[in-house]
Amino acid sequence: MFFDNASFLNILRPFILMFVVSTGCATGAKAPPSLVHLGTLSSDRETEAERQYREAEKAYASKDYVATRQYLKTLAFDYADSPYAHEAYFMLVQVEFDDDRLPESRSWLKELKTQPWSSRYADRIDFYDKLLAGEAAVDQKPPSFEEPAIDDNTTSTTASLELTALGQRYITLCEAVRQAVGHAAEGEARQQLSDFIDKELTGQELARLAASTEALSELGGEDIMYKVVRLYKHMGDRKRAIETGRILIGRYPQGRWKQDTNNILIQLEAQTKVSAQTIGIILPLSGQFKSYGQRVLASILIGFGVRDDVLIEELSDKHRQRYALPNGLTLLVRDTKADPIAAESLVIQLVEQEHVTVILGDILRETAQAAARRAEMLGVPMITFSRGEALSKIGPWIFQASFTAEQMMNTLVQAAMAKGHQKFAILYPEHDYGLEHTKAFESAVSTNDGVVTFKKSYAYDQTTFTVEARALAGKDALAGNPWYQNCMRQARSLGASHLIKSAKEKCRKNAPPGDLDYDAIFIPDTYKRVSYIVPALVAEDLLVSNDPAIVQAYRDTTKGRVKQLQLLGGHLWHNDDLTRRVGRQIRGALLVDDMMVPNDDGEAGLKLYMTHMNNEPDAMAFFAHDISAWLKELLGKGGSGNSRELLLKALRQDEFQSGWSERIQFDTEGGLINRPLIFGVGRHEFYLNKEGTS
Repeated sequence: MFFDNASFLNILRPFILMFVVSTGCATGAKAPPSLVHLGTLSSDRETEAERQYREAEKAYASKDYVATRQYLKTLAFDYADSPYAHEAYFMLVQVEFDDDRLPESRSWLKELKTQPWSSRYADRIDFYDKLLAGEAAVDQKPPSFEEPAIDDNTTSTTASLELTALGQRYITLCEAVRQAVGHAAEGEARQQLSDFIDKELTGQELARLAASTEALSELGGEDIMYKVVRLYKHMGDRKRAIETGRILIGRYPQGRWKQDTNNILIQLEAQTKVSAQTIGIILPLSGQFKSYGQRVLASILIGFGVRDDVLIEELSDKHRQRYALPNGLTLLVRDTKADPIAAESLVIQLVEQEHVTVILGDILRETAQAAARRAEMLGVPMITFSRGEALSKIGPWIFQASFTAEQMMNTLVQAAMAKGHQKFAILYPEHDYGLEHTKAFESAVSTNDGVVTFKKSYAYDQTTFTVEARALAGKDALAGNPWYQNCMRQARSLGASHLIKSAKEKCRKNAPPGDLDYDAIFIPDTYKRVSYIVPALVAEDLLVSNDPAIVQAYRDTTKGRVKQLQLLGGHLWHNDDLTRRVGRQIRGALLVDDMMVPNDDGEAGLKLYMTHMNNEPDAMAFFAHDISAWLKELLGKGGSGNSRELLLKALRQDEFQSGWSERIQFDTEGGLINRPLIFGVGRHEFYLNKEGTS
């Protein structure tokens, strides 16, 4: 096969740009200290490794060390060839140190020192040695590493090999191989050259060498091309990885990397092969989350038009793995067992063996995240129904058909502020949902220029709330309350000790609320727990209802000394049992929900769902059905051709109007354009609050 160096340079151009330092760096400006060896990238296509790194930076900035570790470990282990992996090791040392996990920090530093490229960062390693030994200031910044700039000549087909230190080392090793040919030292010399290219060359230097005719003509040319193939693979650019791999095999038909390159090509071609009418579905269909997975599966099957008898079968323990539909579509259903590792493996299987055009699922945070990261790496569209935070930001192939806690809380806070409320109290449970939504609520309040003036937690299984209600009412600090002081003086004047004791107790019990420095109370918990909390609030004379009779009774009792408060809640409030239990006492409360408003056309499908599931569909079921109905129309007609890229484009541009709801649409980042809905609490019912929903 004829090797055309100019054609190869065209394939290499995005790779070269990926590692060419921008104008700012070329004119002497230092690289950002957080990224010690890449400088500022000027590529139109950010790699998956860079996205991982940016997410790690954001997680680290917000002190979410658990998420930071996850991103960095993925970089260090799964993207070892990426220049970002170097920085990942250093960041892991720093993260563990910041999180007061010194043994783990020392362990990562020890691991870092074993890496073949570590010698280039001797000053940084020395800094961390001193830091962990207590010999460096905690607030002292580590030294950064600055790469030499690369000029525009790197893109020329006649580019000469500019002899940087690494370039000179490359030429020296090539010459050593040339001198050793035919001698006993040949094998060792070739291995040294190969190890140098594989383990020591930076991305910038590799780009320089790969763009040089002189470098590719040297004995290390095959090693350079092989590393470029692997880097393109890690970048997710399968097309150029395949093209470069084919050129390598053609140029070096008996080369040492022929078989390895061929194996990569087989894998990449399996990943890029598409069966345009095959859809993968991954859900938890066994274990504790089985019922949730079955609800979503039922919605998907109804959306794709699966017959009733099949649906009934799906409610049994044994679900089918393959459905061949009359319109030519094939659905492949897989059980994740709520296991992130299994979810990731299923994505690989569905892409490389079944060649699916799109994957639907998962619904759980951890499994959806693991599956989405793998789908992004493999370049297959994935539409997840999980409410996990910012899954669509993993990359352009991921779409999130659900509302995150951040979106929900922002909508709720804006609805409260539209009613004039600026100061907020939070009473929250110590479980995942409560903690997540409290954090999102505080962020939304801050973003919208409000303020949280009171915050108190309670145990996740708590059933009595007198202490919390008294704290909300300001009664846990009665010494400064004038009414209470006057009542206690009168009690002490009664003479008899038993009368004094009884009177003092009445003073404590009947003390009116203090000066409340908040307008609204947010409680992120279930409807059942809220029904326990509300009576405790009422017992402490906190007015959390706008019911006219209740408001008047408060005013009469307190002689006008009453502040009407706004209650706020999340979608777990939305159950008719809540209004039956405490409807009048919380009349006027606002809650945010991700449910969709059904349209007239979806009535038959909704009835079918409720017949089989004995329940109304939740938001997850709505989204799953409507996207499935849209895919049925698009893929059934061959609307995506044989291309995942065309489907990706359609997902970003289309509105899904063929389902149960009015409209679903994704934004440019793969999140929903739709907004959550605000509901109000009436006397005995919930109603859509159109003023708070836009």
